[in-house]
Amino acid sequence: MEARQRPLLKRRTKEALTCYLFLAPNMALFVTFFLYAIVSAFYNSMTDWDFINPTKNFIGLQNYIELFGDRYFHIAMKNTLWVTAAVPIGLALSLGIALIMNSKLVKFKTLFRTGFYTPVVISMVVWALIWRGIYSIDGLLNEVLAFVGLPVVDWLGNLKFALPAVIAMGTIKGLGYNMVLFLAGLQTIPPHLYEAAEIDGANSWQQFWHVTLPGLQHTTFFISVTAIIGSFQVFDQIYVMTGGGPLGRTEVLVSYLYYKGFLSWEMGYANAIGVVIFMCVLIMTLIQRKLIPSGTEY
Repeated sequence: MEARQRPLLKRRTKEALTCYLFLAPNMALFVTFFLYAIVSAFYNSMTDWDFINPTKNFIGLQNYIELFGDRYFHIAMKNTLWVTAAVPIGLALSLGIALIMNSKLVKFKTLFRTGFYTPVVISMVVWALIWRGIYSIDGLLNEVLAFVGLPVVDWLGNLKFALPAVIAMGTIKGLGYNMVLFLAGLQTIPPHLYEAAEIDGANSWQQFWHVTLPGLQHTTFFISVTAIIGSFQVFDQIYVMTGGGPLGRTEVLVSYLYYKGFLSWEMGYANAIGVVIFMCVLIMTLIQRKLIPSGTEY
């Protein structure tokens, strides 16, 4: 019996080694650019490294103590949380557009889908420059306001409107990407579920709550997780449109990290901000995982 099992064991060992050889390049990249980067960031966050001097003096949790007493960090955190709070609005708009695009009543679907998806393929820097022009004093938005008799607003220079303006621009850019994912999710829901619900007397609203949303729970989980991660990584549009102004009103965690790390040369402090961002994203993801039940996968 053992003699018969030896060739099988040898073949399985050879197959396993072959698999590991194919995985080795990817694992090497993963370890180098992910695991090593995380461990390095945690260590650097507990040093006084200034990026120029190679010496890294270990100072323990001093950077974190200073960080949580930093008023500008509090402002950046609050603004980042406002960006995150706008994620559900973007998801709801994307789902609404996907439902309309999935309807049989809409004509020229390909044209509309292309129009909604076009901002996704445009570089964020280019998109931010376009919207900076739209938001300017003599830009398109103020031209429309003046045309209908409303007062002109300095959208990016106003303390009240600067952050909402930047958030709105980012939300519009992400609509097309989320719409495509929701469309893919909608097309995986079996039509017979809607037919059964209709036979049972369910109206359109009841079908949406009891058939569509449960069928999209895995798609929604993926989109919400990636969108929240993206909200904590907002930087390009802030750098291009406002630079964190006016008076820090649009400063977010990543832009503050950039300022501390590459303008003030406080790289240890910047790494501490990066660790906080990582922990915030991790906590948000775990909360979402708990809130969205596993349910039945259609």
